[in-house]
Amino acid sequence: MSDKEAILRSLEKVERRIRTHRRLRDLSRGVALFLLFPLGLKIADLLLSFRGIVVFPVLGTWFLALTGYSIWMLCRKGTLSEAAASVDKKLKLQDELTTAYWFIRNPTRSDWVDLQIERAAAKVGKIDSAKLYPHFLPGNLLFAGGTLLVFVVLNLSPFSPNRNWLVLHAAPAYPLSQEQQNLLARATDLLKGTEQGERLQTIMQKLQAGEMFAPQAVQELSEIQSELQTDRINVDRITAGLRDIGRNLQGAELFQSTTGKLAEMKLSEAAENLIASSEALGKISGRHLSEAQESLDKASQNSTLELNQLTAALKQTESSLVQHSLESTKVGLSKAAQELQLLGSLVHNQHINDEASEQLQNLMETMQERPYAEGGLGNAQREGIGQNTNPPEGQPPADMPPGNEPLGTQPSGKFAPNPPRVGPSTSLRVQLQKELVEGQRDGELKETEPSRQEKSNIEFKKSESGFRPMPKDVMSRDRIPWSYRSLIKDYFREMESSQ
Repeated sequence: MSDKEAILRSLEKVERRIRTHRRLRDLSRGVALFLLFPLGLKIADLLLSFRGIVVFPVLGTWFLALTGYSIWMLCRKGTLSEAAASVDKKLKLQDELTTAYWFIRNPTRSDWVDLQIERAAAKVGKIDSAKLYPHFLPGNLLFAGGTLLVFVVLNLSPFSPNRNWLVLHAAPAYPLSQEQQNLLARATDLLKGTEQGERLQTIMQKLQAGEMFAPQAVQELSEIQSELQTDRINVDRITAGLRDIGRNLQGAELFQSTTGKLAEMKLSEAAENLIASSEALGKISGRHLSEAQESLDKASQNSTLELNQLTAALKQTESSLVQHSLESTKVGLSKAAQELQLLGSLVHNQHINDEASEQLQNLMETMQERPYAEGGLGNAQREGIGQNTNPPEGQPPADMPPGNEPLGTQPSGKFAPNPPRVGPSTSLRVQLQKELVEGQRDGELKETEPSRQEKSNIEFKKSESGFRPMPKDVMSRDRIPWSYRSLIKDYFREMESSQ
């Protein structure tokens, strides 16, 4: 291998070593500085609760910038001239290697040049690039690792629930307060396994994801609440009818335990007591049997539509008692007990719906009190930033001065801005005030005769008129604005009444 090749090969090894050190040093410094941004953003998120629509685009842009910086640093390459200068500086060769490399790049026939290259090749052969440029751990790399560790801890911290950016979870668009979470959990538990329960979960998920605003969510929750109360009237009739049946059965000692449970609306226990009464039928006779027949007859006459099956079973039982058919009586009471169990299930479900409806009502009230999210974009939205400041339709502006409230609406349905207001009525009889004409003195004012028709002293000729009826019709149309009509009508009526 020639001296020139030895020098070039050695410089290439040194350049690769220098390049590795430079990349490690520059990348660690750049990454350490870049990581300060997401860390600061995360600390701000703990206070302001940034939504995913803000966080992830910003972090995406930051990541693209970091990637671009890293690629730019990795693509940077050094030159052999820089490597030669670095070796000269470290070994204090007085630019011997740099000079030799320059002569290699710019060949010149000279014994002195050949001697210079030969001496440089001899010294290069003794260079150990691994010892001259040993591996090291930059301090910036430790700082970057510490910053990343703090960022991860903040994401996993219990102080930032549902805001783990590492799994793409940011603050919800509408974070639920602890009270709202408790109300939602209770309502969801009550409606578990029902269509309304699934819709409730879907609505609240959309609300928190920003796919639905609080007023719209309140409206849909109100629809669910209305559905839960669909059978409320029927259950009220059933409850009233069962209490009436219980009062009618009080006359029979056989049904005393059943009537007590009916009064308390414990229908499952009432059904069990009714079955127990059927077992005691064989032990009663005489007056007690007549009382049972009479009570069943009165109870079976209840006209509540929802209790038709129950009253039919009671009527069958009463007929069986009259016929002294014990087995038929037991069958009738068994049917009545089954109907009571079905009615008990219906009433129980309605009680659950009532409780769930109450939880939904409380949840909607809290959402109406806090229609926007707290912190982050919620504060901006609540303060009106990026929000339509026009008043809701059907309401006057909040900043309208006192006494300037609108009296009506425009044809579009909006309030007329700065509408006229009714003032004191005036009289149609107007007396003109006499005024001095220029050149007159005080005291010269006197009554003048009415003007008379006189001939004009100016000659005129009749000309053809281009007048068309259409402009006249347009001018004669009623152009009173809609919001002014009632005002003008009241004005003239007041004038007429004052005459």
